[in-house]
Amino acid sequence: MALTHASWGLKPTMIRDLARATVFPRADYGVSSFLLLPANALKPLERVNKSIARCITGGYRTASRAALEKEAAILPVHLRLESELLHRIARYLTLPENHSITPLIRDAIMNAPKHSHRASVLHYVERLPLV
Repeated sequence: MALTHASWGLKPTMIRDLARATVFPRADYGVSSFLLLPANALKPLERVNKSIARCITGGYRTASRAALEKEAAILPVHLRLESELLHRIARYLTLPENHSITPLIRDAIMNAPKHSHRASVLHYVERLPLV
């Protein structure tokens, strides 16, 4: 990146904040809508995570992704997506009763599809505690 260098450029915390504000929302857009994704579907997002973690830490290309993420203080992809998913469900469940989408949400929660690959996030709400 042109924003980073060993002797000049942005500080690591600024790079992390910039990535959290711009890169991650773009990369994750819509992905958290699908709850059960195969492991290989997250590979592109994991590459983005590793690239950003390398920019933040100045780590080598051969360093492990998990170590770089830990040093850079960024969440792994699966945890970031799960957090987005839980926030989305919380927003759905706290809509006012007179909201026009509330009956559709209740219907989606009560009527799960026959095939699990067609299920949305709302079909798994009943598995959450206190719902």
